[in-house]
Amino acid sequence: MISLSNNCYIRVGHDNFNKICQFLFLFFFWATPNGYCQNQNSVPSITLNLVQEQSAVINKNKYGFNQSSPAMMNVTYDQLSLNPDIVNLNIRLFRFPGGTVANFYQWNADSYNVTDLQEYPKVYSDYREKLFRAYGANGRKVGYENFLMWTKRDSITPLFVINMNTLKEFEDILKAFNTAKELGVKVEFCELGNELYFLEQAGEKYENIDKYVLAASDAAQRLKKFSQDIKIGVPVSGKPEWQRGKEWDQAIKNSYLHYDAIVLHQYLNVDDIPGSYVGSEAFSFVREGFPEQVRYYAQMFPDKKIWLSEWNIENRPLNNINQTFYGTLFAADFFLRLLEEQVVDLACYHRLMPHTHSILNAEYSESEVYFQKTLPYFFWKMVGEALLNATNLSNVKILDIVGTYDIRDFKALSLYSANSFYLFLLNTSDKSIEIHHDLEGYSDLKITHIAAKNLSDTVGNSTMDTTIINSQNETLKIQPLSINLLEWKKKINDVYSPTDFKLYSTE
Repeated sequence: MISLSNNCYIRVGHDNFNKICQFLFLFFFWATPNGYCQNQNSVPSITLNLVQEQSAVINKNKYGFNQSSPAMMNVTYDQLSLNPDIVNLNIRLFRFPGGTVANFYQWNADSYNVTDLQEYPKVYSDYREKLFRAYGANGRKVGYENFLMWTKRDSITPLFVINMNTLKEFEDILKAFNTAKELGVKVEFCELGNELYFLEQAGEKYENIDKYVLAASDAAQRLKKFSQDIKIGVPVSGKPEWQRGKEWDQAIKNSYLHYDAIVLHQYLNVDDIPGSYVGSEAFSFVREGFPEQVRYYAQMFPDKKIWLSEWNIENRPLNNINQTFYGTLFAADFFLRLLEEQVVDLACYHRLMPHTHSILNAEYSESEVYFQKTLPYFFWKMVGEALLNATNLSNVKILDIVGTYDIRDFKALSLYSANSFYLFLLNTSDKSIEIHHDLEGYSDLKITHIAAKNLSDTVGNSTMDTTIINSQNETLKIQPLSINLLEWKKKINDVYSPTDFKLYSTE
């Protein structure tokens, strides 16, 4: 037994590699005035350690993006797929052709039916105007085959959303899926329409919910006949407190539909940025609102997976809060929670581009496309780098020993593979922390972070800060209000020995 009261830190001796998941690292937060351990009898105020029994394989289909048609910003899928800003995200799943626009996409023409749009005057006017400009006059194509080639090249899983308004031309959808198979792209996930539980989306065609159920049953049968391997998702309202939402969900539950998952969208409505993240609407939504929704629908549909094909902070009234550091903290907090939620089978952050709800703002000039990075972009780039190599995740247990800190200010999750290790660490407090470390048994230790002075901060076209640790005596600072990714590798030929990280308060 190791006594904490007699040691400034714990050092774990050499052990076999199989224990790597049992005790990967220890973090110690010291509550000393000058930031250094001077009293041999002092004890850590907070410890973080990996919990082996909660280790799980990472479901990388949760690292997805939703995207309405790029041509609304004069950007093609060719340009998207070749742009380094996109490639460096290492996206694992992508939704095509998007959300609302999927209800108007013509699979046979690879474009949009302007007549359809005119029949839906209540659908978001900005969508209608942009689609008119991009497709109405010039017959421009969306770029389906270019999208398929991109997903094949970068091993991205497509999530397709079919147009439930054009089921008379269902053979055109199957032809498009045959094209995917011919190009070597697997048709694995398919949603039956987007948000048709909203009357403004349903229109007269599906104002009667039973008509949707019948149409969806027919579509599901045709898809399963095309391929038994296709997983089918049916939308649920996410609004059981609304009368139509309650009726919609119950109709889906009571139907004889052949489907594999329910499709849930989760948006947090925020009008103002708070003074502190802990206790905020975003903080509560991640810990209470979202888990409550998952439990509700998991109990209602116990044999179905949940697809979270859209999630973010709602961008209303066009306040772009999701592009502030508050919105970025929410994205990081929510995503780390999402990785641990086993019933959620796939997820898409809404969205990649263009301006609203986006991590990239695209501008097109002559033959070149320019992307302006928003704050969330840098967090997602961290995620892409970690998921490129990591295969498993483990919960990080946080213990408050002496009550010096509010441990709610810290959140951590460990991702790892056989030789590569990553630790996401969120610090939402106003306190900075110094890391002292022992590199024995490890190499290539570095930390990448994004930080802000205030939750309302925004940034464009800046880069993340990365610090590479070359010396055993070098210290590393965790900034206040920061999102951090620590990365290190095991030396292949060395017997496993966990790195000792000692963290000290600098307050």
